[in-house]
Amino acid sequence: MSALVAILRRDGAPADPAVARAALEAQRARGPEARRVWSEGPAAIGHGLLATTPEDDLAPQPFSAAGGAVVVALDGRLDNTAELAEATGLRESGTSDVELVAAAYAKWGATFAHRLLGDFAIVLWDARRREMLCARDPLASRPLYVRADHRVVLCASEPRALFRAAARATGAIAPTGAGSATGTGAIAEAGDARQPRIDAE
Repeated sequence: MSALVAILRRDGAPADPAVARAALEAQRARGPEARRVWSEGPAAIGHGLLATTPEDDLAPQPFSAAGGAVVVALDGRLDNTAELAEATGLRESGTSDVELVAAAYAKWGATFAHRLLGDFAIVLWDARRREMLCARDPLASRPLYVRADHRVVLCASEPRALFRAAARATGAIAPTGAGSATGTGAIAEAGDARQPRIDAE
């Protein structure tokens, strides 16, 4: 169990790393060991670590790949690491699950999550495509909530983190009841849809 946060500004404003830090703080119990935030341009990703496997300490998250153009954060565990390592040309030993996620994205693009087995929630930013991907395993074992309007998209492992982020985003979105995650500004759980794709406009 770890904490995830993702922010994508769709209105041209830069993502505020303080908003991501506030959202991680609201999920402190999920990530008490280390909290890190990455931000650049319209996107920010945060990760709060609760290590459950030895590999969790191998690659600090958020994890950068492709010369920094791709940034990934993972809450979860992959069960087909040997298969993924062979397919992507990595060694299974000494390779973290988040590195395998980044390698899977590099090899298979936006359909990468269909190759993953395990229980996971993932947020991924590709600066080259100006696209954020959110993915969960088919059984939706790990929580991931999304709140979006025409200006900003927020993702987090817990709804209260979205409210904290909204409060810090200087009125970018106002907390409302549950509903559709697209266009209304309401909170919705990502459900078992594997990969909502969100473009920076």
